[in-house]
Parts: sequence; structure tokens; C-alpha cells
Amino acid sequence: MIQSLVSNIMSINSDPQDSEAALRRRIAGFSLGLAVLIALILIPVFPEHVPASEGQVAKETLHSPVNAIFQSEILTRQKQEEAKAATEPVLKYTEETARSQLNTISNITSRITQVRDDANLSLTQKSRALGDLGETELSAQGILAALNLPNEEWQVVSQESQRVLQEIMGQRLTSTAMADLSNNLRSHVSSPLSEDGLLLFDELVRPLLTPNLVADEEATQRARDAAAAAVGPETVSLTSGQVIVNRGDVVDALDMESLRASGVFESGLKADASASVILVAIMASIIFGLYFYIFRPKEMMTVKRLFLLVLLLAGWTLAARVFLATVLPDSDRHFLAYLLPIAAPSMVITALLSTPISVAVAVMLSFFAAYAGFYAPDVQNSALSSSQMSFQMVTTFLVSSLVGIYFVHRAERLNHYLTAGIAMSVSAFLVLFAFRFLDPNRELVDIPWMLFSTAIGGGLSTALAMSGAIFLATVFGITTRLQLMELSQLRQPLLQRLQQEAPGTFHHSMIVGSLAERAASLIGADSLTVQVGAYYHDIGKLSQPSFYIENIADGVSPHDLLPPQESAQRIVDHVHNGLALARSHKLPGAIARFIPEHHGTRLVTYFYRKAKEENPSIDPSLFAYEGPKPQSRETAIVMLADSTEAVVRSNDDRSPETIDMLVDRVMAERLAESQLDQCDLTLRDLRTIAESFKASLRAIYHQRIQYPPSSDFEERQTEAAAQVLRVPSAPMDGTAPPQ
Repeated sequence: MIQSLVSNIMSINSDPQDSEAALRRRIAGFSLGLAVLIALILIPVFPEHVPASEGQVAKETLHSPVNAIFQSEILTRQKQEEAKAATEPVLKYTEETARSQLNTISNITSRITQVRDDANLSLTQKSRALGDLGETELSAQGILAALNLPNEEWQVVSQESQRVLQEIMGQRLTSTAMADLSNNLRSHVSSPLSEDGLLLFDELVRPLLTPNLVADEEATQRARDAAAAAVGPETVSLTSGQVIVNRGDVVDALDMESLRASGVFESGLKADASASVILVAIMASIIFGLYFYIFRPKEMMTVKRLFLLVLLLAGWTLAARVFLATVLPDSDRHFLAYLLPIAAPSMVITALLSTPISVAVAVMLSFFAAYAGFYAPDVQNSALSSSQMSFQMVTTFLVSSLVGIYFVHRAERLNHYLTAGIAMSVSAFLVLFAFRFLDPNRELVDIPWMLFSTAIGGGLSTALAMSGAIFLATVFGITTRLQLMELSQLRQPLLQRLQQEAPGTFHHSMIVGSLAERAASLIGADSLTVQVGAYYHDIGKLSQPSFYIENIADGVSPHDLLPPQESAQRIVDHVHNGLALARSHKLPGAIARFIPEHHGTRLVTYFYRKAKEENPSIDPSLFAYEGPKPQSRETAIVMLADSTEAVVRSNDDRSPETIDMLVDRVMAERLAESQLDQCDLTLRDLRTIAESFKASLRAIYHQRIQYPPSSDFEERQTEAAAQVLRVPSAPMDGTAPPQ
């Protein structure tokens, strides 16, 4: 179902041989789609985040990400409060206070005189009456003095108390000044008094000394407000990278204000950063687009495969952004960012598409991941956002990805993937360990965490690469090397049928596979694909094996009873039958294309020549294969190997000189027939292929030595064995080919 869906989406013509205009449109669409997706993924839209809270201990050191100048409300408010506190209260004089206190002293002295003169009261009753005078509270000694002073001295005390109080209260005195006068109160007495008289004077006057200059609350508030308003705003300057809060410090209100002003608490869309992201995405897409346009790798020039590349790049960039946002900043130094299986898409592309493209993908994804991870505000504003840390991440991701690409490049067994996982983990750890020497905050406990994160990251990359390659190969119709290895096994049903029903064709296919595989390896073509394609290139002969010379054992050919044109059609039919078998057995397209392309548009030469003897004007197209001509180096190599093997096998003279001549003639014929025009074999490749064929065929058809006649002992052994096996014995006279 998934494959059908993708096929419908990719229903646009994707033939690599499309017109130049179609190719440009395809590359432009790829570049535009990649740029838009990467820009949307990396665009810096962040919800507000809180890396620190007021009153809490900072978990990491926070820096200002930019140069910033701002007016601090907190510092301004502090200065205003200081100005208010420094403003003296506005005082006002109150006459009522003096009058009230004079009335009070008059009442008190009158009350004391009344008690002193009351003959009906006992001494105890008088003492009790003087203990409750209201505004003034006399001590026990003061009460005794008030009752025992002679009348003359009491009159002096009473008069001096009222006079001094009136004198003092008549002045405009603040609380401070009043306190000073209170301390020197006795110095204001103008008449001589005893110690008891002075004591009673103190106790009568001192409690009634009250400042008559009091604060005017409204005027004072106006003065303080004016002082605060005169304070200008306090400006704070921050430089990029300046520490705002150190790890372990308690965050105060001023720290929070600086963090917000510098952009640490970021939310919404940032225009400058958005422009940066858009430019990065455009440049990355242009680089890929130019590569495809200049080099035009055929394995990448279909819409499906370009779509797959965009899917992997965009998908993994999104995964990197989401994952790194959860594990960075790494304030606990657990190196969890390296759990990200960044190498997986590069390994998948290596297994499915192209190694050069996978290297470019590894470079791009390493930079995209670091960009996404270290651009996040809580990382950018922490102590971990140094250029060293971001360079460490790029280097680690890139090295591990390149190591993974190296080990899965043309991997043909699962253990290659397991080896890649181990190698990636080791290489990532070594990179982190190397950067550790540059880290002033390094700790011994870092090493176990490095080992843990890189081991898990390498394992995840391998697991995702294996499963992803299998899944995507199915969805996008791409052949993996593991599939090719499985198809190369001789236990495969089609190969078993070929061996049993068409043994000559099977033997021919094995030889062609051997010839083509070695030649492909020498010119850098895909030797495994060539070998498997050669094994299956003639499976169409299973429909009528006896119509092909290699399967005729008794020398009687069914073509003897058929006209040449019909015989040619029977021969051509093996291509159609082969494609039908490939579809029914679900052979990959990379293998199925060997079936028509190994013949190209050539003529069925033998029967064409027979027909031409009967009718010189016969149309050669009636004897031609439908093609197409070889579209790749791999199918072209099998065409050449198939023709060369057939020509050499059919020739009685197989001397080295003849083999060399036959190989050269086949090469020249295919060039003359323009069969190699649509593949990218060079003349140098053809010379290398020819030399490889010559060496292989000389080894296959090497001369054998003539054995001398067998001895009597060997003859007797042979006769005894023949009797046991019930077969006639043959003399060992040296005529049998040696083994």
C-alpha cells in the first residue's frame, strides 16, 4: 500500500534520459523544496522559556547573547527610593501643642498644691492621689518630694516648672533640638532648689517637653516625589558574552531584568536570525542543485530519489532540532547530544543511492544539527554555547558519519553494518576525548558518559540505517546490496530452475557473470550488480530451453523446421518471457533491466543472414531486439561479456591469439552498432574491459597437456571400479582430458 501511494505521488516522468528542460525543472523543484523545508524547520520561532527564576539557584552560567543597552527599572527605582529617603521631612509649627502642655503643667501643679493642703487626707492617701496625675507620672521619690518640700520651695518648683516649660515651648523646636534641651533641663532653673526640688522639677517638666515642629505629611510627600522625579533613568550596558549569572548564584530581580533585556527570555519570530536561516537553507539547496546539474548522477536523477533525499535531509534536521532542544544545554556534562543517530541517513543513502551524495549529506546534516542545537536560546545563552562546543559537535557528527559511510559502502553482509556501528562509536568517542583536553572544566566522570553516549549513538545509527534501508528500498523500489547478495545465491528458485531446465544457459550465465564481475571491478562499476544481473539476464530462455543452442544436447535443432523470421522471433521472445518471469518473481528493477539491455537493439544475426540469403531485400528490423540499448555501464559490461563468451565458445580455435582477436572484434562491432552510445563507458574503460575479458577467457580455455598411456595397475583399478559401478570401462590412453 505504501509503495503504491509513493508511486502515485511520483507518477511524474522520471526517466534519466529526459530532456534538458525536464532535468532542469526536476533539479529546480528539488532545490526549492529542500530550501523551504530546511528554512521552516530551522526558522527561529521559540516559545518563551525560563532558564532561571528569581530567588532560585542558577543551574548554569548564563551569558548575554548580544551587546545590549537598556534602562533598568529596578536600579532606577532603587535610586528614587534613595532620593526619597535622603529628603528631609517638611516641618510645621503648632501653637496648640505649647498651649496644651502649659495647661497641663498648670493643672498638675494645682492638683499637687490641693493634695498638699488637704488636711483630711492621710500621708498614704496623699501619696496615692499623687500617683495618678494623668499626663505626668511621678516616681516614689518624686511623690515624697512633692509632699515633703517646704511650701516656699514648692512654690518655687511650681513657678519654675511653668516658666521653663513656657520658655521652651515658645521656641520652634524639632525632636532633636527638644532632646538636647531635655538633657540640659536643670540649667534653665533660675532659682536655687534642693536636690529633691530639682528632682520634682525634672519629673514635672520633662514628660511635657514635646517638639512643636512636626512633619507635614502632604508637603513631605510632595518633596519626596519631586526628589524621585528628579532622578534620571539608570542605564545598564551588556556586552556579548558577558556573564549575567554564574552557576550556583541565587538569581535576583536585577539578574532577571538583565536576562530579559539581553534576549535570553526569547519568544516569537526573530527577523535577523530568520534571514540567516533562510540564507543557509538557500545555499545548501543551491550546492546540491549545482552538483546534480553539473555531474548528473543517473542514480539520483529520478523524482522518487530526489524526493527521498529531501525526505531524509529534512526529516533528520527536524529530529535533530527536537532532540537537541531536550538535552541541551548539557549542564550536567552527560554528553546526551551524541545519542542522536546523525549518521543513519548518510548510511541509508550510501546503501540505496550514491556514496558521493551521502558524503555531502553527512556534511550538511552535521552543520544543520549543530546549528539547530546551539541556536536554541537556552543553549545560546549558557556557558556551553562556546564556539569550541559547537565545533566539537560538528566534528564528532561528521567524523562518525564518514566512518559509517566507509564501512557500509557496498556492504554485502549484515556484519558490515555491525562493524560500522562499532567503528562509529569508537571514532565519536575519540573525537570527544580529543576535545576534552581543550576543556578547562573537564572531569574524570566525563569519560564514562562519553563512552555511553557514543556507544548508544553508534548502535542507533546502525539499527536505523539497516531498518531504514530495507523499508525505503521497498517503498521507493531501490535495490540494496543485501538483496543482491541474496539473489546471487544459487539456491534461488529461478537459478535452480535454470540449472535444471536449461543447464547450458545456466553455465553460460555463470561464465558471463564471472567475466563481467571482474571487468566491472577493474573500472569501478558496481561489480555485485553486474554479477547478479548476468546470472539472471537469460532467464527468459526457461520458457523454451531447447530453442537455444547451448541447451541442445542431441544436435537436433527445432529451428531446422522453422523459417528464419519465426526462429528469430522465438529467440527475441526470451526477452519478453524474461521480463515476465522477473515481474512474477519480484526481481528488483536494477536486475530486470539487464534482460532487455544486454541485447540492446541488435539483430538476431544468424537468422537474419539466413533470411537475407533467401530474400536480399528483407527488412532487418524484423530480426532486431526491441531494446533499449544499455543505459548504464553495468548493463553494457554484461552485453559485452555475453557476446564475447558466446563468440569464443562457438569458435573452434581458442588459442590466446584467437581469443584476443575475437574479443577485440566484439568490442569494435558493438561500437560500430552504436550499442554503447547511451551508457557512460569511456574508451579507457573499454580497453580495460577487453584486457580483463582476454585474461579471463584465456584462463577458461587454456591448453591442456596430453597424458601418457595408463599403466597395467591403473587399468586393473579402472576395470574393478567399472564393474562395481556397472559402467563400461574406457582405456586410460591419454585421450581423455586431464583433470
